[in-house]
Amino acid sequence: MAGPSVSSFGVFKMRQHEQAGPPPASQLVVNGHGVYSYVVQSAPGSLLLASVSAANGTPTFMSDGGEDPLVLESQASFETEAQLDSDVPEGRLDFQFIDKTASILAAGMTLGGKAYPAAPVLKNFAAAQDIDRSSPFTLQWDPPAGLAASDYVIVQVDDGDGNRVAGSPKPWQSGVLSGTTTTFTIPAGALPAGPGAEAEIIGIHVTATDTADIPGATGLVGYIASTKVPLTIRGGGGGGGDTTPPFMVFATPLSGSVGVAANVPVTFTFSEAMQPQKAITWTGVANPGSFAYSWSADGKVLTCTYPGGFAVGAGITWQLNAAGFKDVAGNPLLALVPSQLTGTFTVTGGSGGCGNNPQERGDTFLLARFANFLQDSAAAPVPGAPEGDPVAAFFASFAPSALNPTGAELVLPGGQTKALGRVVSTYLFQQIFADETAMNAAFAAGRYLARVATAGGTGSVAVDLGNAPVTPRCANHGAAQAIDAAADFALTWDAFVGAGANDRIEITIRDGQGAEVFHRPDDCAVPPKPLAATATSATIPADKLRAGRVYEVELNFFKVSSIGTNASPAFSAFGGYSKTTRFHIKTTGGAPDVTPVITSVRVAADLHFEADVTASPGRTLTLEATSDYVVWVPVGNVTVPASGKATLRDSRAATAMFQAYRVRSE
Repeated sequence: MAGPSVSSFGVFKMRQHEQAGPPPASQLVVNGHGVYSYVVQSAPGSLLLASVSAANGTPTFMSDGGEDPLVLESQASFETEAQLDSDVPEGRLDFQFIDKTASILAAGMTLGGKAYPAAPVLKNFAAAQDIDRSSPFTLQWDPPAGLAASDYVIVQVDDGDGNRVAGSPKPWQSGVLSGTTTTFTIPAGALPAGPGAEAEIIGIHVTATDTADIPGATGLVGYIASTKVPLTIRGGGGGGGDTTPPFMVFATPLSGSVGVAANVPVTFTFSEAMQPQKAITWTGVANPGSFAYSWSADGKVLTCTYPGGFAVGAGITWQLNAAGFKDVAGNPLLALVPSQLTGTFTVTGGSGGCGNNPQERGDTFLLARFANFLQDSAAAPVPGAPEGDPVAAFFASFAPSALNPTGAELVLPGGQTKALGRVVSTYLFQQIFADETAMNAAFAAGRYLARVATAGGTGSVAVDLGNAPVTPRCANHGAAQAIDAAADFALTWDAFVGAGANDRIEITIRDGQGAEVFHRPDDCAVPPKPLAATATSATIPADKLRAGRVYEVELNFFKVSSIGTNASPAFSAFGGYSKTTRFHIKTTGGAPDVTPVITSVRVAADLHFEADVTASPGRTLTLEATSDYVVWVPVGNVTVPASGKATLRDSRAATAMFQAYRVRSE
């Protein structure tokens, strides 16, 4: 009889979430996908082997999980739901167990279509950030949609070191919580004082049960939605605990920035986890009350998004009210220097279009095929790319602005779904190919469906991927190898045959250090410098290039095949095909080039950062600073004298803090 060997077994597919603040559910972020398989033995060592095979035939072996000697288990994590579905597709699951007598126990169950319950949302999130450890604390949540009394809830509470200090029974144990349970009490004294503790509320929806295949054992399959919530504990008696005030580490865009894109979010990073509240005074915006705010899961980063984007040309000023920001222990914000809690930046768009390029617009779903080419003569370009870049790739992204999405995915013409993984605030999917033919076989022309999910519902836009543009080719490649930098030079290319009103040509020239020296179109320039999709040339102004140098040129044709919109949630979708050809151009004359080298760095007596550099005489060097390695702001420049030695200095107030620096050569 099987009963003495196995008492329970099952498989559950999981969506894992983090809760970043108080309800609504928009404070939830999907942070993982997984599958959990288990078998419960009647006694330790009852089974010699335990496995389960999914519909695609892939076996998974279960082993000692460590926490419970009766349980053999396996858990796998996936970056995207599409990867999970590929590894564990819906369909039949075959279980096989071998006990100590060499008897084989087998069972088969069917995992039906996706039936994930809604993620639990902690109602008393704010209170959970100030728990008195000397008293019991009750976690509270509303019944998640999709869970019934016949389903289960598990609660697990870990301290800051990941040790389990409290929890509820598992589905195979007595006392397991039903799916309609809405509270769990953490015992007094279970957690040490301080931040870092975490509670996880796990909703388990059972879609099928098997009590027939293995007598005496119960099999379960279904879907899990879990939510992890940070907890902060203070010492008993209402006193003690953290008394160190938090401070604002840095803000982006950096104060003093110019050329800021209209749809850029403003972020503030703090030294420790903060309570989910804020007090900011904004100037330079028409409606300060319309800002959308969101806190990171660890409570250290506040992101502020202005719906629709800032007005181009606007000067934006922010002022943090120190009393309106508190860490989880209740300490108010500290200003290390008086000027640290205020900042300004100027909105003049961003490089490459000020948001006019589909790839740069907020609340935009972009899907495109990309192919790269190299040209080293007047002949036709050949497929290829610089080292590290793909020859061909399919790319999909969703860049939210006003929306707070909970997920994004793409449905291919054949019905296959590709989930976009979250990278910071953007959702991305990319697949690289060895050549364009393989890419077009995997992602053929046809109708695709772009989907975006928010707390208010899911929206879809149909997008057609059409034919490729012609391959860009520099028409005067020979002449471009001997450019007189002191005169205008017209770089020419073959026509973008068939270009339409929504298509786009972009040309970018970079120097030997990768710095951009020329770009068209430049919609942010005053006046703007356009480049029509019907253009066959662009003039490089005299003295834009330096004599005796080699530059890399990227010539891109982007053909938009489809544009669509969805009303609720409101977002746009673009489909297209991009081809880029890279080639080099050269200028004549000039003195021997000396690559800039930083020879020393220091903080001067007046607290300004300085860097000594050697470089070619006459070369212009720019010192740039950043706090996030994304936005770099010029803070000083110098023209190298005849000696070839120069000193760059941060020209800002000495109170500028927490910066990284680099030197860029013009």
